[in-house]
Amino acid sequence: MGASSQEINFGGTAVPFASSGIGVLSLIWDLVTLLPGISVMVRRVHDSDKSGWLVLLGYLLFLICGIGLILLLVLALLKSAPGDNKYGPETA
Repeated sequence: MGASSQEINFGGTAVPFASSGIGVLSLIWDLVTLLPGISVMVRRVHDSDKSGWLVLLGYLLFLICGIGLILLLVLALLKSAPGDNKYGPETA
């Protein structure tokens, strides 16, 4: 039996996909930009003199219960630490 328009065929196994409202190109884009996005967020958190592991915690909390978005937003909006910190010198 062939895959319908709402399924993707992986090695002969039809997997439901389009019914979730996510397009193939959107999924590919999300996967391609995930790692650079995490690295930019870690650099931002380091700029405020916090540990980059908080970003991982935010993503895990987002996957588990959705509340991680609040943590990630707070981390992104933190004021930068003045001067040099343990993660490197102050950038111009």
